[in-house]
Amino acid sequence: MAPPRIFSPPWRLALGAALAFYPSPSRPLVFLGLAALAAGLGLVLAGLAKARDHAWRLWAAEALALGLGLALGLGLSLDWMGRPPALAPWAQGGGYRVAGLSGVLSSDSRTSRKGYRLYPIELTELVLEGEASTARLGRGGRLTLLVQEAPLLVAGDGLVASDLRVLGEDLVLCEPGSLSVRPARDPARRLRAFLKGGWHRALEAAGGGGASSGLLVALLEGRRDGLDLAEAEAFTKAGCVAVLSLSGQHLSILAAALALLLKPLGGPYRARLGALALSIVFVFVAGPEPALLRSLLMFGLSTLALFTDRPQDGRTILGLSFVLQLVLDPEAARSLSFCLSYLALGGLVVLSPRFEYLFLPVLPPFLAKAGAASFAAFLVTLPLAGSSFGIVYPVGLLASVATGPLVAAFIWWGLGASILCLFLPVLAPVLSLPSLLLHRALGQGVDFFARAPGLALGGLGLTLATASVVLILGFVYALPHAHHARLRRSHGPQAPPRGRGPGHVQAPGAEFPGEPQCPGEDPGGGPGPGGPLPPAPGRDQDLGDRPRHRLDDRAGPGGGLPGGGL
Repeated sequence: MAPPRIFSPPWRLALGAALAFYPSPSRPLVFLGLAALAAGLGLVLAGLAKARDHAWRLWAAEALALGLGLALGLGLSLDWMGRPPALAPWAQGGGYRVAGLSGVLSSDSRTSRKGYRLYPIELTELVLEGEASTARLGRGGRLTLLVQEAPLLVAGDGLVASDLRVLGEDLVLCEPGSLSVRPARDPARRLRAFLKGGWHRALEAAGGGGASSGLLVALLEGRRDGLDLAEAEAFTKAGCVAVLSLSGQHLSILAAALALLLKPLGGPYRARLGALALSIVFVFVAGPEPALLRSLLMFGLSTLALFTDRPQDGRTILGLSFVLQLVLDPEAARSLSFCLSYLALGGLVVLSPRFEYLFLPVLPPFLAKAGAASFAAFLVTLPLAGSSFGIVYPVGLLASVATGPLVAAFIWWGLGASILCLFLPVLAPVLSLPSLLLHRALGQGVDFFARAPGLALGGLGLTLATASVVLILGFVYALPHAHHARLRRSHGPQAPPRGRGPGHVQAPGAEFPGEPQCPGEDPGGGPGPGGPLPPAPGRDQDLGDRPRHRLDDRAGPGGGLPGGGL
């Protein structure tokens, strides 16, 4: 049956901000006009709502949120586009050349496929040389420094570089011998560097060395320097390359494991708080990658909503997280990892239940759920991935479902084994044996799927693929509504009420006393063939009251951890 209409002003706020932020602001008046139109519509609906029912007020709130989102996204886009690149005046000549620079690493260094170290830098000073003068400019901005055969550094380390060659407006090449490093002086960053180094050594010991340790470090630390090149290529061709980047999936697995371990010690609520606190520590040590911050924000917001007795749906939590990250760091919001992370999770939140509705008649529930998540994430991200990389690997739809349990098991085991190796290094030879077995099984599965060919996309092919994705997603989204409308036409007055009907994959129990739950019941709450619906046990008897979530750490009958996921 058709799912109920979900009113979520934060979701509309996020949609409006994304629509105005990501396109080029060459025509700002268009978006400004749309924002004014949406806000005006919201005010009109708010005025009409005084004489109408509650739904009109909800529509007014969503229209106002959409208008505010459009205005917010346009303002952030204009501000970001108005900032000149750090090297714009000197990247194209102008009588000066960049002779040196100094700055601070904004994030941990990475390694490119060609072996260069990539240092994302927050500039503090530029040294410019002309024909007859030298100038030092205190200048902000971000750029990336490329150095060959350079050390791995962590965020907060200071860099001084000379003998530079400008490759672009935000890309500079430095000779290896012309780079000097100043360790971070901030106590928090020094603590992070110490913890990160110790954990890195513990992960290598728990992995048993070689390719197994390289994969474990990539999964739990996001560092691919020790990853075998052939294995990395296999993950790419199998459509599972996202597994090698720290993302919300890793933090979800970590939080679930922590909550499971902490629940017997303090109950479900203290377990959730403990999992949130340890997740913050994990993100602090691993680094503030956009996907990790997104997952942590969503976990924190859902926990806050739960403990204030205002649990929210996934759309609301995702929308709030997007707006917060967009406002705090608009530059990071244009990165590919940020966009793919939010697109994938948006597909999971909105479209995964629709795919599940489509798959349930022909697949077992657990396969329908896993397949729905895989299809939703793959199709939503396909246009952006195809335009960015020029090739996609459809076999990833099956590979992610088949290898997902092995990846989760490897992460869980690696986390526990690394903690033991950190305090008891003598256990490393024993703990590394399961790591080697899990690595071998995962590697064989990935190699099997990597034999499938990829799908090259470009030009007309990318346009056709994008159009096909839009048609498929529109069909899947509309299918439950079409099914529900057909039932209403065929059954007439006895048709099921709007909302999740019996047999729906997400059919809940009655929320209010007298709420219809079966097709034979009266939509107005009156007695049907089976008589009136009794109040749900443990609920307040007044219409409109909703159950209160107790915060006394006493597990309910279900015994699970309440609240939304990551």
